[in-house]
Amino acid sequence: MILGYIDYRSGYAIKDYASSTFSYNLVVWYEVGAMFLFGIYLSFLFIKRWSLQVNFPLLFCVCIPCLLLSVIVPFELSNLFSMWKIMSNGIISLVAGFTLPLGLFSVNERSER
Repeated sequence: MILGYIDYRSGYAIKDYASSTFSYNLVVWYEVGAMFLFGIYLSFLFIKRWSLQVNFPLLFCVCIPCLLLSVIVPFELSNLFSMWKIMSNGIISLVAGFTLPLGLFSVNERSER
């Protein structure tokens, strides 16, 4: 509940600043960053052990491509505005944030045997 309030207040302040300066790049980066941090927050529910055991398939096949997509699209915002509309719900950033801690701290089922 506290994180929701912080997200609401900071989002409102950033959108107010963007509407006064007519620069919406900050709003786009805020949405990407907020969804990434929310994904990290959600992933804490699924980490069983806090020992560093890297799950390379999850990290390289899911996290890094999603992280690259969520970072590249705001850079190309001026050229590909229609692509941002497709990804504006933040699912790609959420998945990148969700799989980063799971890729670093999760235990493979093969390694448990």
